[in-house]
Amino acid sequence: MYYLRERVDYKNNNIKHLIITNGFEWFFFNASDFYNLFYKNSELIKEYKTFRDGRKDTTKNELFYNEIAKKYIDKVEDALPFVHLDFRDKEVSKFKEKELVNIYKLFSDVHLLGKSFGNDSNQLNKAFYNELLHIIGLEEVKESGKKVIQRKKSKDSDYGPLLENTIFTLEDKDYLPKIKNIPNNEEKSFTVGLELCLTWVNRILFLKLLESQLRSYNGDSTEYKFLNSDFIPGFDSLNELFFSALAKPVKERHQRYSEKFRYIPYLNSSLFERSELEDLTFDITALMDEEMEVYSSTVLKNSNGKKQTGKLNTLEYLFKFLDAYDFSADASVEINDKQQNKTLINASVLGLIFEKINGYKDGSFYTPGTITMFMCKETLRKSVVQKFKEEITDTIETFEDVIDYCNNFFKKEERKKFNELVNSIRICDPAVGSGHFLVSALNEMIVLKSELGILGDEDGKKLPCTIEIDNDEIYILMLMENYLVIIVKIHKV
Repeated sequence: MYYLRERVDYKNNNIKHLIITNGFEWFFFNASDFYNLFYKNSELIKEYKTFRDGRKDTTKNELFYNEIAKKYIDKVEDALPFVHLDFRDKEVSKFKEKELVNIYKLFSDVHLLGKSFGNDSNQLNKAFYNELLHIIGLEEVKESGKKVIQRKKSKDSDYGPLLENTIFTLEDKDYLPKIKNIPNNEEKSFTVGLELCLTWVNRILFLKLLESQLRSYNGDSTEYKFLNSDFIPGFDSLNELFFSALAKPVKERHQRYSEKFRYIPYLNSSLFERSELEDLTFDITALMDEEMEVYSSTVLKNSNGKKQTGKLNTLEYLFKFLDAYDFSADASVEINDKQQNKTLINASVLGLIFEKINGYKDGSFYTPGTITMFMCKETLRKSVVQKFKEEITDTIETFEDVIDYCNNFFKKEERKKFNELVNSIRICDPAVGSGHFLVSALNEMIVLKSELGILGDEDGKKLPCTIEIDNDEIYILMLMENYLVIIVKIHKV
């Protein structure tokens, strides 16, 4: 009744969630489910208005709940998802930290009020970006009113940065004449050298994400911490990691590497296949172990807690720099972090960094996550409406109509048919850079299927979960046994 009063009488269309509680037991409902199951039920609304206007034999609430609401609730009882918490079953002090984090998220204003997180998922971390450019041997400058990336000016004897080390090796070993598809001009060394560097750095950044995930899945075990100068002391060892471990199934690895890389999984990915340019030139093992100046605004601290200065071995510097940031899937895995707070760097940020570097000649523009989310949401919903109108029934006019239509069907065959219809939509991004727009579109496709009630497993069984997008990332609220809530965040790795 309180929901209908807000929605019907006060025209409140900003409701996000509904909560029923006595202080110990908590029931959470998504407002969109109430909208579809109750507000869109014309018979219920008609009876509510009759009761509200005093045209029943009593105005007591018992009549509404027992004789009006009950019969409509009984009809949709199995179709109404909710989250149930009972703090009488378990004291708060007995919850594990990860469980408390999930409960915190559930009760947070970000979730309950549908707020957006403060930072755009596609927002560039300037400190990380600038120091990474420094280690590579690049810098961002302004030319003709726009920012472009160029080779960093350095001393003639400074071969520490990755790019300078690579260019020296290209020129010293006379590799450039072998490369026919790049014009022979003064920029050839830079173009070839940068492409090689980006290939290697891309692998390393991916491995940093992988390392964080492996540690997270294995109780933060140090055995899975492999991107450091103790485990990878030089470029030779890094090359072995690329091609003798990650690129080969565990059983096919040479016995020389079996023990050392026993915790390193096989990655069936083209990222760890030699590129055409590497075949024409050299692997990262050809680079010399050099030292380089630490960035003037480095994130690194010395043993006294002051800003690191002087020189460091380049590979050691890169590993320490990456270790100063948090690459984990969730920045709040623990409530009380015993270590110093680290800035979170997610896959979206890494993607836009490479998009900017790849567009070094003319300056690059990356679209904020909030914009791609809006574009994908509006465009895909219109496409779904058009598909259903053309191939199912011409009575459909809005996305809400599609939801209502799908709610009338419950068989697996029908859900499969609707899924195939949605899957027939094709998305093309001709100007694809990092792939961020396409990932946003994929996220939106999953969420709209959830809203339509047609998202199922590989056998066609409907998934018992609610899926939402926040900050350009997918959140899954899944109902398990005893109604315990699990909040899962899917990242774009």
